[in-house]
Amino acid sequence: MEALFRFLAGYEILIYIILGVSLIFTFRWLWQAYKEIQDAVYGLEHQIAMRHLTTAIGSIVLLIFLVIGELFITSFIVPDLPAPTFLQTPTVSLLPVSQSTPAAELSTAIAGASATNDGLASETSGCVPGKLAITKPSSGQGLNGVVEIFGSVLVLDLGFYKIEFSPAGTENWATFYAGRNIKPDQSIGVWDTSQLLPGDYQIRLVATDNQGVEITPCVITIRVTGSP
Repeated sequence: MEALFRFLAGYEILIYIILGVSLIFTFRWLWQAYKEIQDAVYGLEHQIAMRHLTTAIGSIVLLIFLVIGELFITSFIVPDLPAPTFLQTPTVSLLPVSQSTPAAELSTAIAGASATNDGLASETSGCVPGKLAITKPSSGQGLNGVVEIFGSVLVLDLGFYKIEFSPAGTENWATFYAGRNIKPDQSIGVWDTSQLLPGDYQIRLVATDNQGVEITPCVITIRVTGSP
């Protein structure tokens, strides 16, 4: 079922095009069946024409149901699935990329990356207010437990967005939330920091358009303080 949802989300535009073309041909078929009824002289011709008309109407109802189903799945079901369920499968690249590290390894890495930091600089990069930005928590803020992330994801032809974290000073990014809907300065995700060691982390908001082009990410720095 998850594979089906991933397929429907990944080929959403193509599916709409196919269904739209099918509807055009089916309406043409409906009109032809209607004309056959008008031109029918004998009872048998009228029965055949009525059968064509009924089949055409049933096909139109089915296609409309499929369009509504695709819209419902991509708008309401897919955004609530865990991120790995619908994020596009990465393609092979000749460019070097950083490898994501499991949360447990990230927790270990943070001990060496920030244990000696006595202060936390309020650093941000790539954030564009009102377009691609994290507004809460603010950069430099201390966090603990489950944290709701607020911000803006207003990207033209948005494909999906994801929110990642990494120990400060490293590039070991791990995705903890993802979505497909445009967000005008509202809740964009939830982050459970309870399994992380206290220390300094970066949060990165990454948006990709429906052509697979990644927008310059918004990055802020925060501190996980542990249990209050």
